Amino acid sequence: MFDKLISVIVPIYNGEGYIATFMDMLRKQTIQNFEVIMVDDGSVDNSLEILKLYADNRNFVFHQKNKGVSSARNFGIKEARGDIFIFPDIDDVIAEDYLEKLVSCLTDNVQLGFCGYSEEKNGVVNYKYIPKIVEYTDRLTFINNMVKHHGICSALWNKVYSADIVRDNKIFFDESVTIGEDLLFTMEYLKYVDRINSNADILYVYKINPSGALNRSNSAQVYKDEWNSEWIALQKSESLLQSMLPNKKSIELKNKKFRVASKLLYFSQKLNYEMPDGIKGQLKKELHSNFFTFFLSSHDSFRMKFRIFKRLLLSV
Repeated sequence: MFDKLISVIVPIYNGEGYIATFMDMLRKQTIQNFEVIMVDDGSVDNSLEILKLYADNRNFVFHQKNKGVSSARNFGIKEARGDIFIFPDIDDVIAEDYLEKLVSCLTDNVQLGFCGYSEEKNGVVNYKYIPKIVEYTDRLTFINNMVKHHGICSALWNKVYSADIVRDNKIFFDESVTIGEDLLFTMEYLKYVDRINSNADILYVYKINPSGALNRSNSAQVYKDEWNSEWIALQKSESLLQSMLPNKKSIELKNKKFRVASKLLYFSQKLNYEMPDGIKGQLKKELHSNFFTFFLSSHDSFRMKFRIFKRLLLSV
């Protein structure tokens, strides 16, 4: 695999403070057979000007009007020349052997790989995930472990994808979804996967951004329409699962839907948001139908379950 070209696809929006550090981390990688596809998504800071300083025969800089992270990644996929796709975020931290060990997961018979990661907030590591299963041949088991709270994680940054599978099957990010587009992309990709390998090392540090879309809700004064797309992404993911594995159900996907439904309904009432009737009805149905299933089957911590239960009481 080390003789194949890796495409590192990175969307950037107002990332001027992270670019230099990120490019330095790439410079220090233990393997160097990669190109970097940097897509500036209409930044209003100096990101584009800084990116241009790094442009050369393997660091490619592109610019588009602000259309969102999904559009930027789709742009990157179309421009990439590599055999392998990796999607880190510019404000996170990668180990020096991040590319080498992720790419090592792929073989002629393995089409998806992933690694361990840690979560860091305000300079403090609050969670570490170390893969316990080396190889998956059952996609449902992988999906359950991917979507459960503090599992493999549905994010892109700790995974490696075959470019041939993406191109041959025209897999792109859903640009109508702003939260959960990464899960949708991987679910679509899994339709063409037989085996999945992991690397047990922690190769990625995800830095929780307090201003991120998912982290603003607790302090938000206004409900954001984009939050609803997380529910839409889960609905679409469940449909993809049904088409991929007929008559199979993911209990962890159900549990994630329950968590998201309780969160969205709670914040819509707290912030006096008039939720579209269709989505509101779906959320209420989810909470009513799967109340006991969630609290009996979920591996969430007692603290998380208590928070959800409190939200339900306040949403009634």
